[in-house]
Amino acid sequence: MRYEAAAWLEQTEAAEQRASDLVALATRARERPADMTSAEQSEVPALLDVKVTTTGAVTETRVGLVYSMAEWFKQNERLLPDELSDEA
Repeated sequence: MRYEAAAWLEQTEAAEQRASDLVALATRARERPADMTSAEQSEVPALLDVKVTTTGAVTETRVGLVYSMAEWFKQNERLLPDELSDEA
């Protein structure tokens, strides 16, 4: 019984920590998501326990086809940054 109580307490504390982390992350994301670092952004799916399931065929990429992010910026009437990266 003592072991079960200790395990339950550990699970409860872990759940409380996850909830606290989610609240902090949601608050930060609501205030200014663009100010979040890449590390903070990568925490979001983990905290939300996101699972991705492929439901159809995966299309093959075309070798040699270059996708231009510049075109997306033009189509969406956005200013084009000098350099694009994962942090942009």
